[in-house]
Amino acid sequence: MKNVYLEKRGKYYGIKLLNADGKWTHKSLGTPKAAVAKRRMQRFVEQMERRELLGEYGVTPVTFQDLCAKFLAYVKAKKSAGYHQTVAYYVNKRYTPHFGETTLTTAVTSHDIEQFAINRKNSSNIKNVTVNRELAALRHMFRMAEEWGHVAISPGRRVKLLVDDGTVRTRYLTRDEIVQLVSTAEDNRKTRQFGFSSLHFTDWPEWIMLNANTGLRRREMLFLEFTDVDWNANVLHIRKKPHLKFHPKSHQERRIPINEPAMSALQSLLAKKHSGWVSLERCPGLIRQFGFTVRLERRDAAHDAAYVRRPAGSKRHRHEDHQRADGPQLGDDHREVLRSLVE
Repeated sequence: MKNVYLEKRGKYYGIKLLNADGKWTHKSLGTPKAAVAKRRMQRFVEQMERRELLGEYGVTPVTFQDLCAKFLAYVKAKKSAGYHQTVAYYVNKRYTPHFGETTLTTAVTSHDIEQFAINRKNSSNIKNVTVNRELAALRHMFRMAEEWGHVAISPGRRVKLLVDDGTVRTRYLTRDEIVQLVSTAEDNRKTRQFGFSSLHFTDWPEWIMLNANTGLRRREMLFLEFTDVDWNANVLHIRKKPHLKFHPKSHQERRIPINEPAMSALQSLLAKKHSGWVSLERCPGLIRQFGFTVRLERRDAAHDAAYVRRPAGSKRHRHEDHQRADGPQLGDDHREVLRSLVE
């Protein structure tokens, strides 16, 4: 049974365990002999398990499969779609093959979860951070199982994450490269503004400069409105917008200081726009749903063909260096944007 330990206090052995209130308590076994104490502890654990199965402590055990289904429904309703997709993959490919569909929630121990982590680490050449993500979701599921009354105490409480072996990758463009990127965007706007539909996206230079100096994520850029800008304090507000089904990462609103290049880009966009959207004012439903910019090019007189292109912010870079004295820099992954503009 989970969270039950044999210990010796003074002359006699006893059992240290978590009670129904989640507090540690001690029960004497009344013997100074280790062998006798182990047998008595075994009988005590068996009695506790039977009581737990009978629901004497308010616990209603369910199968691991039912717990996963209930947790996935909770995640779908409360968390992001991306997290739900990740957890669903973990459940089908990682958790169920290890724990089994018919295993009762009360039968899962801390040792079982630790063994899961060990097996994942040894089965393939993966990093500890990958295993830790799977462990974090599994511990989350058993925390909810504790709240729902399917286990007395979550077995994941005592499971520690593996040592973080992740590497921090800091990749930036040079000053000359960022100048070339904006210059190429300017040339692209001039050469492509004739002969295309009015829906052609022509704000690449401003979009790139704003993204480079604020570190906004793609959806944050797409849902940005001019009302989110404090023009007097030079601050950008990233707000929740439930009516648009948008929220920042982790549902945390934040404020971003705006430097001179970013403010110039915003002012330029404000002068050209006729709506409240900073990034795009046309086809907002389609564009904001998929996170792409859409260019319509007339193929013939009969119909239009839609071509989809990733926006400049599709690869987010770190914001820590945006306010450096030597000027803003972009992530190396923005090279793909440069290549797409040169095409």
